[in-house]
Amino acid sequence: MKQLTFFFICFVAGLTTNGQNIKIVGIFAKDIVYVPSKDRLYVSTPGVGTNGNSLCAINPHTGAVENCYFVGSEPGVIALSDDENFIYVGLNGSPQVARFNLQTNITDLTFSIGSDPFFGPFYAEEIEVLPGSPHSIAVSRMSLGVSPRHMGVAVFDDGVMRPNTTQVHTGSNSLAFGESPDVLYGYNNETTEFGFRSINVSTNGLNEVAVAANLISGFGPRIEGHGSMVYSNSGSVINVSGIAPLLQGAYDLPVPSYYAAVEPAPDSNVVYFVVGYSQSSISLRTFQKNTFTLLEEKPLNGTSGYIGSLVNWGSGGKLAFNTDEMVVILESCNSLVSGPLSVEPTQAGGCWGSFVVLTAENGYDNYLWSNGMQGQNIAVYDEGDYYYQVADSLGCFSQPSNIATVMFGNTPPTPYIQVNGNLLASSAMQGNQWFLNGNPIPGANGQFYTPTQNGFYSVQTNDNGCVSDISDIVNFTLTASDETSLSPSIIIYPNPAKDYLRFIYDAHRFDVKSIEIYDMLGRSIDLSLHGDEIQLEGMSPGTYFIKIKDTLGNLVAVQKFLKVN
Repeated sequence: MKQLTFFFICFVAGLTTNGQNIKIVGIFAKDIVYVPSKDRLYVSTPGVGTNGNSLCAINPHTGAVENCYFVGSEPGVIALSDDENFIYVGLNGSPQVARFNLQTNITDLTFSIGSDPFFGPFYAEEIEVLPGSPHSIAVSRMSLGVSPRHMGVAVFDDGVMRPNTTQVHTGSNSLAFGESPDVLYGYNNETTEFGFRSINVSTNGLNEVAVAANLISGFGPRIEGHGSMVYSNSGSVINVSGIAPLLQGAYDLPVPSYYAAVEPAPDSNVVYFVVGYSQSSISLRTFQKNTFTLLEEKPLNGTSGYIGSLVNWGSGGKLAFNTDEMVVILESCNSLVSGPLSVEPTQAGGCWGSFVVLTAENGYDNYLWSNGMQGQNIAVYDEGDYYYQVADSLGCFSQPSNIATVMFGNTPPTPYIQVNGNLLASSAMQGNQWFLNGNPIPGANGQFYTPTQNGFYSVQTNDNGCVSDISDIVNFTLTASDETSLSPSIIIYPNPAKDYLRFIYDAHRFDVKSIEIYDMLGRSIDLSLHGDEIQLEGMSPGTYFIKIKDTLGNLVAVQKFLKVN
């Protein structure tokens, strides 16, 4: 048995949209059930993260992931027995079904569900616990990597298979019981036959007795039973109270069934659908149960992923569903907190590696930020938009505050100084601040600086508020004025050079007209000039000379450089 506590590892974010209190639990989940006697949601988690390969219990009132119990490799579909003693788990990492005992919190049984000598072992595509028989389950079996994948439906009693099973290939991918434990219903959602099946259940196993067409259609729909009705997440409702199943009606859904989940309310005349228009646009649709009329649609902001199952966790619109990215807990709620909430500052920034402190209003006990953090003040290390909500005395979250936008910049590299005559040049083209003897020089912010006195010079770069380290110090001594006037300052770098050569100069003193490169034998080398960059591709390694002339034809610089591979 593995039992872990995850109050702080998984984040919980909350918000209220159109009177719907939403808690988002950051946990990967393959399937979800609600256990009323424990007042907890249970989810199966894939084999990733610290709580993988487990059944995890979630408190729906707080969103806290309280305990996770290891159940086997890659748990997928799950089903709860009606006495609430067992959760059956289909394992996708091994061809087995595990039974988790909710009284002892251990997996007390694991068993295989069959195999084929050609197609290999079978896996559970869907599980239904027989009503009134917590030790017996019906399993829709499948073979991985095969199309069609269906390998028949079988009944298992404490892991022992009853002899009679349904056929392979075209059968019941999705299962549901109606009012009678003696009849199991199935839907073929992977071939164009799209048959709705009635299957008798006996001590010997299963016997498919009828197949009805045109009740449900399409690839992917799943079914679930509620009394005399079988609901499809594609919108169709089948009445199974008579001798033959009949189409009762259909709810209007705008998306394919694999983007939706359905759950009738246990205490009112409504049916809920969670509908995903895309992976990042999910809404809750509420229909009148008998007239099929759309009553309301609410966007579920902040939710994302492929939708799994939808369950009730109480009355009054308490719902929960899973996606492959999160668990979402819903509760109809109108906060007692009125008026807009504010956050300070509304815009903030800094450099990567630093942080920004965001502050909410005073006077509340429970704060929940959009990144899952709690408290009036939070330290933010990542860029993005942030807001918070507060919970009232009933635990209902307020409307979100205004948004604070946080942005971070990159710290620029440490500049270096090149010296040519009485000209200092920074390797950074902009954002410079020059220093003399460790003190900033007022107004000395350009790429070049001409010193007026001897001393120790350095430079620092600022890029949108992010400051580099200070460069190495240059001990500078002024040269004679006549010497500098005869040698206009120009700097060529890097030297040695590999792919390119750059030059910088004081544009106030002269303009460059031509640049020529010669090898050691005096031969001219063709070059490609782009702005202040000379391309050296194709040149052989060796020593070269570069000659630069101004617009009057005067030779202003001759420098030697080394070309390397």
